[in-house]
Amino acid sequence: MPIKLKNNNKITIRVKPNTSIISSGSTGGGQPYTGASPTNVAVGALGTGAVISGRTLSQIIQDMLITVFTPVFVAPSVNLTENVNNTQEVGSIINIIYTANFDRGDINLTTDQSTTRQGDRSGAPNSYSFTGISANTVTSTNNTQTITLIDYEVLQGANNESVEVSYDAGIQPLDSNNNAFGSPLAPGTVSDSAPVITGIYPIFYNTSSIKPVANSSLLNGATKSIITSSGTVTVPFNTSGGQYTWLAIPSSSTNKTVWFVTALSNGAIASSSPTSEKYVRIENISVDSPTGLWTGVNYDFYISEVAGVDTTVQFRNS
Repeated sequence: MPIKLKNNNKITIRVKPNTSIISSGSTGGGQPYTGASPTNVAVGALGTGAVISGRTLSQIIQDMLITVFTPVFVAPSVNLTENVNNTQEVGSIINIIYTANFDRGDINLTTDQSTTRQGDRSGAPNSYSFTGISANTVTSTNNTQTITLIDYEVLQGANNESVEVSYDAGIQPLDSNNNAFGSPLAPGTVSDSAPVITGIYPIFYNTSSIKPVANSSLLNGATKSIITSSGTVTVPFNTSGGQYTWLAIPSSSTNKTVWFVTALSNGAIASSSPTSEKYVRIENISVDSPTGLWTGVNYDFYISEVAGVDTTVQFRNS
């Protein structure tokens, strides 16, 4: 029967160890909850629709008051770089150092208070396989690996190199309660390609006190520029007066049909000589590299019909 207290009298209840004052019929303590479920309102960290049947009161309170934060992953990756200019003259002999930087990724746990890095997403690398203009496989556990190509001859067009890195399994990620979350990252591979080294034939230009003749010898002593010539080609002739000017570009480039200095000084490029136009195009002249890098390549020459004063001239496709 209930105990009644009068006039603020006190009663002391002594509980023996390993006993409980909560009756066996209550839904508290370690007894499972048997009321309505799932939840239909969010309470603290316990969201709507959570199944709470069969959970103890202490578990339900923990669900309300303690949010379980889960880790966020950053996948492993590799970045391949090189130490040379990406545009090179065909036939050039160069030394290339390729550097592969492997990033093992991250496992980050962010709570309301802080962000903690648990560790690397992947295990250590075990091999680097380089393919393309080289063929090298290096067994290595380093996060950075380099290879050097000595005396590589640049080919016309794209000179490609790529790398594939194999890595070991990662560690077990944990949630904010230090329980396992998901699985360790399995062994795998990542890859990357270096910027393409493009081999091109250069342009040549010069000035002359006499009208030039389009031939291979004309390239000797001319200014060489290793640039693409498919679009507008801008040439800084910087003549002092009374000189002829000329430009030579690979015949594989788009024909230049207009020369341009200013809005008041421009015109069409003729396709034959003699002409009243300032420049004439002479096509498909077989020439050799003045430095012996290549031979028998067809070039188009753009030669001024009269001597004059020219600073910077644009040769345009249209």
